[in-house]
Amino acid sequence: PSELTICTGASAILHAYQVPGFSVGFPYRYVFDSDAPEIAEIHGFASGQSVVDPGQGSENGNVFVTGRKPGIAHVHETIFNLTLSTITVLPPIQPIEVHADKTFLMKGQQVVLTASVPGYNQQVTYLWYRGRNMDAEHLIQTSSDPNLLFIATSLGTSYISVQASACAVTSSAEIAIEVVEPRKHAARH
Repeated sequence: PSELTICTGASAILHAYQVPGFSVGFPYRYVFDSDAPEIAEIHGFASGQSVVDPGQGSENGNVFVTGRKPGIAHVHETIFNLTLSTITVLPPIQPIEVHADKTFLMKGQQVVLTASVPGYNQQVTYLWYRGRNMDAEHLIQTSSDPNLLFIATSLGTSYISVQASACAVTSSAEIAIEVVEPRKHAARH
């Protein structure tokens, strides 16, 4: 691709045929690195006799990219001095927090739970789960909205877990909501 966005610490593999500006002559040999290795570590090669006769080796044609710190880097071909794909490295996702105005409710009441990733200003996907098991069976909502409306329907402690996901990196947290029966008022005589 002409552009790739990854988070700090994340890795991706590009294939030489996906890198714009890369053409295969007969025979061919290309070596790839980074023009900003402090931002993105990039390495790989592609070689062979022709398109239908690529060189041997399981890594032939792969361009390995690892985000090191936020910024912009490019896939650089070293033999012909070509600048190819642009790599954008985003900051790592920080630990997620989840808050509620109140965590003690009477059955039937509701509260908005709000997730936040302090200091992170990129797009985040929030996955909300009922309970402590974060699996598809317990998924309540997937959204870029950091809020979840919780309605107290069951007595006791209800755990709600949230997972924030950005650039294939996740962070999770949970909150406990205590739910009790509404108070019954004594009859007046």
